[in-house]
Amino acid sequence: FRDVERKMLRDGFRLYPPLSRWMEGLTLRAIRLKGDIEKLNVKVVETHPTSSLKRIGFKGTRKPHDILNFVREKFNLKVNMIVNSIHVVDAIICALVALKAYHDECIVYRSFDGEIYLL
Repeated sequence: FRDVERKMLRDGFRLYPPLSRWMEGLTLRAIRLKGDIEKLNVKVVETHPTSSLKRIGFKGTRKPHDILNFVREKFNLKVNMIVNSIHVVDAIICALVALKAYHDECIVYRSFDGEIYLL
């Protein structure tokens, strides 16, 4: 774990080790994508959708429908599509975090080794 992730763990968020065997590929792909996007002069924010949900009080199941209904109500979102994938729901949450970060409306965990933005 990075120091920034340890801070989140101390606050009760559950995270997977980013370099565990099954997370390593995802972590390395994210690092590569971040570099590619930043070359375009676009700010990249790192987030953790499940921790964002926990922080804003979601207590339901990991079913996409339950999460999406909660987020729709909490933020008055209009999502005009049927969503059956947790990955799509996570992407919606990540986009919402990016929007809120742009408006300085996020909590940010910071350390020498990174920043993680949460709703």
